[in-house]
Amino acid sequence: MIRSTHTNAQTQGSRKTSGNTLAVGAPFALHSYETKWVRYQPYLLKKGYKLRPRYDPDWSPAWAKNNAHPLDFEDSWAARSAGGIDAIRVQDQQQVFIRISRTASALTEGMGEIEIMQHLSTPRLRASTNNHMVPLLDMFTVPDDSNHDFIVTPLLTAYGEVPFVRFGEVMDFLQQILEGINFFHSNNVALRNSVPQNIMMDPSPIYNEPFHPVRPKFSLDGKRRLAIQPRVIGTVRYYFVNFQSAIHFPPIKGPRLVTGHIEGPELSQELKPYDPFKLDVLRIGFIIKDSAIQQYRGFEGLQSLVDNMTVNDSKARIKADRALEAYMRWAGDQGPVIQNWRLLPLHISIFKRLLISGSCYIELFLLRLAGFLKYFGRN
Repeated sequence: MIRSTHTNAQTQGSRKTSGNTLAVGAPFALHSYETKWVRYQPYLLKKGYKLRPRYDPDWSPAWAKNNAHPLDFEDSWAARSAGGIDAIRVQDQQQVFIRISRTASALTEGMGEIEIMQHLSTPRLRASTNNHMVPLLDMFTVPDDSNHDFIVTPLLTAYGEVPFVRFGEVMDFLQQILEGINFFHSNNVALRNSVPQNIMMDPSPIYNEPFHPVRPKFSLDGKRRLAIQPRVIGTVRYYFVNFQSAIHFPPIKGPRLVTGHIEGPELSQELKPYDPFKLDVLRIGFIIKDSAIQQYRGFEGLQSLVDNMTVNDSKARIKADRALEAYMRWAGDQGPVIQNWRLLPLHISIFKRLLISGSCYIELFLLRLAGFLKYFGRN
């Protein structure tokens, strides 16, 4: 297998592992943020969720038994962050992600993250194709902690984990995040944290088998690089995954303002009331700008939309439904040839640009030739 070049000396805790001891500071020992999952492992297993061998209380590092380099074994790969842990749902082998969230009873007012996710998971709302909230698969209590629950969702990857290749793939991504934010707003939910790291994708249409949660381009056992399938437009789903800062309003007319330490041009004064729905629009506008307009040729037509979404004066900023309408008008002018065109990065040489364009013309010719031969083969 291909070995990572980074070192894994971590701020770790020591633990005994059936005769093996990984001392504090030892390479590949547990991070301090991973140790709680060792404590929870037996409880989660009883609930039907199996963690990786690394988090088994009786873990014995695979490389110690084989006298090999630790990076050749997936149990040396630490969880990517302290935010949660990957697992396998035992009943059907589905890959899932488990994290801890505060319950409504632990909050001073309003609905908590779990209650908002439950609200958006009702059968009527879940049935909408515009609902891009990550599916809530399960929830249950954290042992000895009445203020927190475990929530279980599908295991996803960063939306850019696999690079975009064709123009239509980026179009599909932009449409889905605009649909999602408009859906939330139409159901009186403002995210307030719609930043890139909180938008992820279901990679199952891209990978032909389960992927490793720490290194998604590898197989689940960490031994092989996965074959990557092309993104077929319309088959990859993108989801918003973090609702910890979200707020739900009753369905009333008039201004809906909140306070809080959230970044935005309208928030230069501490605790100044602001419109959280307009903040969502601002952040989605910046994602469109950063992931499309400033990356690839052909998205210049979205500049006026982005300007209207990111204007400093929040009162002049358009609403999510208007942003989606404007985007769909622009998207309707992009024909199938453009959508299947390979992306042209802004900052590449003329030679590379001509090379990519030339390959697209060849692909288009071959597709039309295949259609021509298929048509006449029937007659």
